[in-house]
Order: sequence, then structure tokens, then C-alpha cells
Amino acid sequence: MESILFSLNSVLPLFVLGISGYVLVQRGIVDRRFADQASNLCFKLLIPFSLFREVYSASLIEQFNARLVLYCVLAVLATQLLAAAIWPLFIKDRVRCGACVHSTFRTNIVLMGVPLMSNMFGAEGAFVAAMVVPFVVILFNIGAVTTFTVFAPKEMGAKLDPLALLKNIIRNPFIIAILLGLAAQLSGIVFPGFVTKSVDYFAGMSTPLALIAVGGQFDPQQAKGNLKLNGVLCFVRLVLIPGITTVLAAVLGFRGAGLALVFVLFGSPTAVSGAALAKVMGSDYQLTGEVTLMSSLLSAVTLFIGVSLLKTFALI
Repeated sequence: MESILFSLNSVLPLFVLGISGYVLVQRGIVDRRFADQASNLCFKLLIPFSLFREVYSASLIEQFNARLVLYCVLAVLATQLLAAAIWPLFIKDRVRCGACVHSTFRTNIVLMGVPLMSNMFGAEGAFVAAMVVPFVVILFNIGAVTTFTVFAPKEMGAKLDPLALLKNIIRNPFIIAILLGLAAQLSGIVFPGFVTKSVDYFAGMSTPLALIAVGGQFDPQQAKGNLKLNGVLCFVRLVLIPGITTVLAAVLGFRGAGLALVFVLFGSPTAVSGAALAKVMGSDYQLTGEVTLMSSLLSAVTLFIGVSLLKTFALI
């Protein structure tokens, strides 16, 4: 019972917000344009404020867990490479294959993972997430651009441009926020109260508004478009990959917040920004969007079950 209550208290609040967004749109209180604008606001402003706050307030250098970071980095790279090697064996359409590869490895760790870690472990969870997120966000961005370029339509003649890729990473609001937070922490800057409170206000809006926006963007009819392939991708994304990476992490001795982060990192749904990037780069943005929506919905169940199992076996 204790593990079930722990899981409910950790996971359920996030999905109540998502369901609220869906209901608000269905009742006509807000429309999908509002949800799209709210999602853009969160990506460019509110979530970066949240990341800045977590990095600035955490003692990342003193308590840096190189072993955990290395494991997460290697596991993300392995997932990307295996997805790029295996999916072409089953999906012959290169554009659709690129969408499958992307949906397999890129997760919504910032939007879903960071709040979930905070719900489970409080300040310790936020600290562990802030320690790993900078590295995986960079890998996800590099992997996404590389994947959509490699599997782009032949008529586009797309070529991987290292300089453009570097610019894409440097301009990413999440990366900028993390680097600024780290610089502020290392420099020893102490911000006046009004600045700290303003940052807290912006950061505090990020999770509720972002999850309401995700719920508002959910379209059940769209999710039915490629139901069989969506189901396979969601199984791989939400069950197979987190199962393998979490069990391996447990065997290697990770416990507590560190093991929980591994599960949350690899068990989160597909990143919400993927569909927009897929559209710009000529990939199958419709499939990418459908997988994002379906995995966001199903992750309410898989995250709950996963957290409950980890708690039951006293691993977290």
C-alpha cells in the first residue's frame, strides 16, 4: 500500500494537469491555439527559468556523480545507435524510419522527468535531475538533428552540417539556461530577493502550464492514424527501453534517486518538440506527433507501475 500511495502522489498530480488541459480545450474554455502558444512559452521562457533555478541552487560541482552521468550518457548513445541500426530492418520508408528512430530514443525528460523527480525526492530529486539533464539534452538535440538529416527524403539532398548543428545546440533555451545557472553558481553571485522571487514565479509556472498545454494538444482522432505502429513504438519507448536500462542500472548498484532518474529518463514519453522539428526537416511529423500524444497518455500507467515496482522492491 505504501508503494502504491508513493507512486500515486508522485505521478498522478502531473497527469491531472494534463487531463485538465484536454478538458479545457474540449469544453471550449481555451482552444488549441492557446495550447500551442503555451507550449512555446514554456519551451522558450518558463522551463529555462526552472532549469536555471535548479542548477543555480544545487551544489553540482561538490556533489557531482560522474558514474551516474556516464551511465546515462552511454545508455542514451547506445539507444540512439541501436534504434538507427534496427528500425531500417523493419521500416523501408526512410522518412517514416527516421520518425521511428527519433521517437525511440528522445524522451521528454525536462517536461515530465524533472517534475516527477521533484515529486518523488524533493530537493534531492531536483538536484539529481539537474546534474544529468544538461548532458542528455545536448545528446537528444544532436541525435534528433542527425537522425532527421540521415533519414531525410532523397530529393531534399540533406547533408549533416556540423556548424549548423552546433548553432542549434548553443541556441537551445534549455542549454542556455543550464550554462547560465552553472556560471552564476560558480561565480558566487547572490541575487537580491526580488530577482530570486521573480525567477521562482516564472519557474513555478513551467510545469503546470506545460502539462496543461500537452493535454490541450492531445487529439484522440489523430492518435488513431497509425495505431499499430504507434503501439509498437510506445511499447519500445515506455516499457522495453526503461525496463532494460533500469534493470542494468540496478545490477550495477544504482539505488535511490539515481536509479529513479534512470527509470524516469528512459521511461518518459517522446519529446513534445519532436513533431515541430520533424516537419521542418522533412520527416514524418504526423507519425512523430501521434507517438508523442499516445506515449504521453500511456506513460501515466507505465510510470505509475514502474515507480510502484521500484518502491516495492526497496530500490528507491
